[in-house]
Amino acid sequence: MARMLDVAPSSILEEEPPVTARAEALLAKARTVLDRNPRATFENVWHTLVLLDEAPIERLRRSLLRARTVDLH
Repeated sequence: MARMLDVAPSSILEEEPPVTARAEALLAKARTVLDRNPRATFENVWHTLVLLDEAPIERLRRSLLRARTVDLH
């Protein structure tokens, strides 16, 4: 099947955790960080954790797109 789809076999076999489970795990991490750092804001902690949950190459691509958009304006 992987050969027919021209993808790596591991991409078919790997399961993504449900979105709600990932969100709940990130929320628990955010609460832990906020408990240790009371001066931090939830928005900053959440944003950081969401970014860290992405693959580094995706974070780089998004930042390069943002830089290009700012440069064009």
